Amino acid sequence: LPVKTEQRCFQAEDIDEHWQLVVAASDDVGANRLIARLCREQRIPVNVVDVQEECSFVFPCLIQRWKLSIGISSSGASPTLAIHLKHQITQLIPDQVEELLDFLEAQRKWVRAEIPTEPQRARLYKTMLEQCLALGRTLTQREIAALVSEQTKE
Repeated sequence: LPVKTEQRCFQAEDIDEHWQLVVAASDDVGANRLIARLCREQRIPVNVVDVQEECSFVFPCLIQRWKLSIGISSSGASPTLAIHLKHQITQLIPDQVEELLDFLEAQRKWVRAEIPTEPQRARLYKTMLEQCLALGRTLTQREIAALVSEQTKE
Protein backbone atom coordinates (compact mmCIF):
# COMPACT_ATOMS: atom_id res chain seq x y z
CA LEU A 1 0.00 0.00 0.00
CA PRO A 2 1.29 3.45 -0.76
CA VAL A 3 1.67 5.72 2.25
CA LYS A 4 1.14 9.44 2.00
CA THR A 5 2.17 11.94 4.64
CA GLU A 6 1.75 15.69 4.62
CA GLN A 7 2.49 18.15 7.39
CA ARG A 8 -0.36 20.66 7.29
CA CYS A 9 -3.72 21.35 8.94
CA PHE A 10 -6.42 18.74 8.46
CA GLN A 11 -9.26 19.44 6.03
CA ALA A 12 -12.50 17.42 6.06
CA GLU A 13 -12.15 16.63 2.35
CA ASP A 14 -8.90 14.79 3.17
CA ILE A 15 -11.04 11.83 4.22
CA ASP A 16 -12.40 10.07 1.15
CA GLU A 17 -13.02 6.58 -0.21
CA HIS A 18 -9.43 6.25 -1.44
CA TRP A 19 -8.06 5.58 2.05
CA GLN A 20 -7.66 2.01 3.34
CA LEU A 21 -7.00 3.16 6.92
CA VAL A 22 -6.27 6.39 8.77
CA VAL A 23 -4.17 7.23 11.82
CA ALA A 24 -5.14 10.48 13.54
CA ALA A 25 -2.19 11.67 15.60
CA SER A 26 -2.37 15.44 15.73
CA ASP A 27 -2.08 17.58 18.86
CA ASP A 28 -5.58 18.90 18.13
CA VAL A 29 -8.13 16.79 20.03
CA GLY A 30 -11.03 18.32 18.05
CA ALA A 31 -9.40 17.53 14.71
CA ASN A 32 -8.69 13.95 15.81
CA ARG A 33 -12.33 13.55 16.89
CA LEU A 34 -13.55 14.93 13.54
CA ILE A 35 -11.21 12.62 11.63
CA ALA A 36 -12.54 9.63 13.59
CA ARG A 37 -16.17 10.60 12.91
CA LEU A 38 -15.59 11.13 9.19
CA CYS A 39 -13.78 7.79 8.95
CA ARG A 40 -16.60 5.97 10.75
CA GLU A 41 -19.15 7.56 8.40
CA GLN A 42 -17.18 6.28 5.39
CA ARG A 43 -16.35 2.93 7.01
CA ILE A 44 -12.62 3.62 6.95
CA PRO A 45 -10.69 1.96 9.80
CA VAL A 46 -9.23 4.66 12.05
CA ASN A 47 -6.80 4.76 14.93
CA VAL A 48 -6.81 7.88 17.07
CA VAL A 49 -3.56 7.79 18.97
CA ASP A 50 -4.08 7.60 22.75
CA VAL A 51 -7.91 7.78 22.51
CA GLN A 52 -9.16 4.19 22.65
CA GLU A 53 -12.87 5.01 22.37
CA GLU A 54 -12.33 6.82 19.04
CA CYS A 55 -10.45 3.88 17.48
CA SER A 56 -11.94 1.21 15.26
CA PHE A 57 -8.63 -0.69 15.55
CA VAL A 58 -5.47 -0.57 17.62
CA PHE A 59 -1.89 -1.42 16.77
CA PRO A 60 -0.29 -4.20 18.78
CA CYS A 61 3.29 -3.97 19.98
CA LEU A 62 5.10 -6.25 17.61
CA ILE A 63 8.20 -8.32 18.19
CA GLN A 64 9.76 -9.73 15.03
CA ARG A 65 12.81 -11.96 15.00
CA TRP A 66 13.39 -13.73 11.71
CA LYS A 67 10.27 -15.89 11.13
CA LEU A 68 8.97 -15.35 14.68
CA SER A 69 6.29 -12.69 15.18
CA ILE A 70 4.68 -11.92 18.52
CA GLY A 71 1.91 -9.34 18.85
CA ILE A 72 0.95 -7.84 22.21
CA SER A 73 -2.12 -5.71 22.68
CA SER A 74 -4.06 -4.36 25.62
CA SER A 75 -6.83 -3.36 23.18
CA GLY A 76 -5.94 0.23 23.95
CA ALA A 77 -6.45 -0.15 27.71
CA SER A 78 -2.77 0.37 28.53
CA PRO A 79 -0.21 0.81 25.76
CA THR A 80 2.35 1.29 28.52
CA LEU A 81 1.73 -2.24 29.82
CA ALA A 82 1.91 -3.66 26.29
CA ILE A 83 5.28 -1.94 25.74
CA HIS A 84 6.53 -3.16 29.13
CA LEU A 85 5.56 -6.75 28.28
CA LYS A 86 7.16 -6.41 24.85
CA HIS A 87 10.49 -5.58 26.50
CA GLN A 88 10.18 -8.49 28.94
CA ILE A 89 9.21 -11.01 26.26
CA THR A 90 11.99 -9.81 23.95
CA GLN A 91 14.52 -10.77 26.63
CA LEU A 92 13.14 -14.32 26.68
CA ILE A 93 13.77 -14.94 22.97
CA PRO A 94 16.89 -17.08 22.51
CA ASP A 95 19.81 -15.46 20.70
CA GLN A 96 19.88 -18.34 18.21
CA VAL A 97 16.16 -18.04 17.34
CA GLU A 98 16.87 -17.78 13.59
CA GLU A 99 18.92 -20.97 13.59
CA LEU A 100 16.31 -22.73 15.76
CA LEU A 101 13.43 -21.74 13.50
CA ASP A 102 15.25 -22.85 10.37
CA PHE A 103 16.21 -26.16 11.99
CA LEU A 104 12.72 -26.90 13.35
CA GLU A 105 11.10 -25.95 10.04
CA ALA A 106 13.47 -28.29 8.20
CA GLN A 107 12.39 -31.19 10.44
CA ARG A 108 8.64 -30.80 9.85
CA LYS A 109 8.35 -32.64 6.53
CA TRP A 110 10.51 -35.53 7.75
CA VAL A 111 8.66 -35.78 11.08
CA ARG A 112 5.25 -35.82 9.35
CA ALA A 113 6.43 -38.65 7.12
CA GLU A 114 8.06 -40.71 9.89
CA ILE A 115 5.85 -40.21 12.95
CA PRO A 116 2.35 -41.68 12.47
CA THR A 117 0.14 -39.67 14.85
CA GLU A 118 -0.25 -36.01 15.66
CA PRO A 119 0.13 -36.47 19.45
CA GLN A 120 3.45 -38.28 18.85
CA ARG A 121 4.60 -35.55 16.47
CA ALA A 122 3.65 -32.84 18.95
CA ARG A 123 5.63 -34.59 21.71
CA LEU A 124 8.63 -34.97 19.42
CA TYR A 125 8.54 -31.31 18.33
CA LYS A 126 8.32 -30.26 21.98
CA THR A 127 11.18 -32.53 23.01
CA MET A 128 13.32 -31.35 20.08
CA LEU A 129 12.73 -27.73 21.02
CA GLU A 130 13.47 -28.34 24.70
CA GLN A 131 16.71 -30.16 23.80
CA CYS A 132 17.78 -27.36 21.44
CA LEU A 133 17.15 -24.76 24.13
CA ALA A 134 18.94 -26.79 26.79
CA LEU A 135 21.96 -27.33 24.53
CA GLY A 136 21.93 -23.84 23.08
CA ARG A 137 22.18 -25.26 19.56
CA THR A 138 20.37 -27.37 16.99
CA LEU A 139 20.43 -31.15 17.22
CA THR A 140 22.59 -33.53 15.24
CA GLN A 141 21.06 -36.30 13.15
CA ARG A 142 22.22 -38.80 15.79
CA GLU A 143 20.45 -36.85 18.56
CA ILE A 144 17.28 -36.63 16.47
CA ALA A 145 17.39 -40.39 15.78
CA ALA A 146 17.74 -41.06 19.52
CA LEU A 147 14.72 -38.89 20.30
CA VAL A 148 12.66 -40.62 17.61
CA SER A 149 13.72 -44.01 18.92
CA GLU A 150 12.61 -43.05 22.45
CA GLN A 151 9.36 -41.59 21.09
CA THR A 152 8.39 -44.74 19.17
CA LYS A 153 9.05 -46.96 22.22
CA GLU A 154 6.36 -45.15 24.21
